Amino acid sequence: MERLVVARRHGSPDLSPRAATQYHAALSRLPWADAHRQVVGAFDERGALLASVERLALTGVLDGTPARICLVGAIAEYEATDARPAGLLMTQVLEEAAREGVDLALMVGDHDVPMSDGAYRVPTSDVTLRVIESSRRGAPMVPVRSGDHGDFAAMAAMPPLGGDTGGLLVDRPADYLEFCVTRARLRAGLDREGARQVQFLVVEEGGRAAAYAIISIVGTTWLVEACGDCDPSGARVGAILQTLVATEPMERRPLIQAWWPSPVIPPQVAEVSARPSADALWVHPLVSSRAAAALDRGDIRLWRLDLP
Repeated sequence: MERLVVARRHGSPDLSPRAATQYHAALSRLPWADAHRQVVGAFDERGALLASVERLALTGVLDGTPARICLVGAIAEYEATDARPAGLLMTQVLEEAAREGVDLALMVGDHDVPMSDGAYRVPTSDVTLRVIESSRRGAPMVPVRSGDHGDFAAMAAMPPLGGDTGGLLVDRPADYLEFCVTRARLRAGLDREGARQVQFLVVEEGGRAAAYAIISIVGTTWLVEACGDCDPSGARVGAILQTLVATEPMERRPLIQAWWPSPVIPPQVAEVSARPSADALWVHPLVSSRAAAALDRGDIRLWRLDLP
């Protein structure tokens, strides 16, 4: 019989055991994680870990109404059994969230991970983007610099890219953004292959951040993890990408991909193609809500940076 416990040193199947311990220890020291993050495990009667998931307690706005959100990911099974313990664990986690009054659960995992009854899958796509370069082949005259801790408050104050078009908007306060950026950097630093870099860049205007982009770089592939802009058109985000591309050798233009939840793409960027994502997204309404039951990917402003 599985039992539900908090297991803060599990839930990172892509890291070595030692790296996973370092990863969770570092995250647990962040103020936001201490209050809003749990890694939950299912164990058998011998104490062997069967499965684990990571749960984040978020808030947001669902069609104009404040909502509590449970974001569940990093779903892993450690022992092969017919019972599929990850599915059983997911059910228990969501039942607990419902008892706490959470309105909606978002779950992210591989396509073959069993999800709870009542969840419906939302198709997701990896979008390939192309930066429209200046004929002068140079960087735009925009002050781009590396982001730092002092930028999170300005980032949190930025409106959603493209404006508020309804659906589900996730709140991103400064301490949550600090947690997300730190998590991305830890994953890169502790990665088994050591081949991932994380770029945290901002455009500064008037002494504060006016736009930002977090980009993971693996070889010649760039993954736009998240971005924001005081300009609803995203023009400053486009300038960040143009600046990065201008520093690349002409013969090695990067492949730029993203989970792009905004209805707006910066004017300096064009969508080339889209293909089904390896990360599947499920929605589970935990209260009766027609709005929640009707959500699709275009309604959910969830960046890859948000994912456990």
